[in-house]
Amino acid sequence: MIKLTQKKNFVLREFKLSESKLFYNLVKYGNGNEVDIPYENIDGEKVRSSTTNYLLFVVAIGCLALTIGIAYIGVMTTEVDLYFLAICFGVLAFGVFVYYWFTRETYWKIKLSNNTYIHFLQNVPDEETTEKFISELIKSRDIYLRDNYFVIDENLNYVDQLQNFRWLKSINAITKKEFDEKYSELKKLVKPEVGDIGFGK
Repeated sequence: MIKLTQKKNFVLREFKLSESKLFYNLVKYGNGNEVDIPYENIDGEKVRSSTTNYLLFVVAIGCLALTIGIAYIGVMTTEVDLYFLAICFGVLAFGVFVYYWFTRETYWKIKLSNNTYIHFLQNVPDEETTEKFISELIKSRDIYLRDNYFVIDENLNYVDQLQNFRWLKSINAITKKEFDEKYSELKKLVKPEVGDIGFGK
């Protein structure tokens, strides 16, 4: 079973691939939530995104401005207590900025069929490992969907089978050429019902 483990800032993400599902376990501060996502629910659209807490950045800049202002007043008035206060705000500004920097995240979003996304940190453990896992996810999904939905059964409804082929093409599990070939084969092997005549691409 192919696995990917991503751990950052007390958050653990674990992904596992099976023949028919993606298993996803998210643990935040000791609280876990595990779900399994059937390959049918993975649209596969891949989008790069990032999260940044701009409030922390503003707080860091504010503390830095206070540090400079208090230090300037301390120099003008030679008040020793103001120097100490300026140092405190300087340390605070540095601490907030470091926290802001390490909580920034860049990740890949993979779209699901219900218009939600599953997130993969782009650089954890490293970019190559994450890219490889996502590629394996899409490959496993395509194999499973093709095996189960890209076959013609003469005993099944024509429209339902055609809809399956259209769906596979829409999520890029098959190419347009493959769709056209299978569609032609379907028309030869399975006769549409009377109400379905003329139901084409």
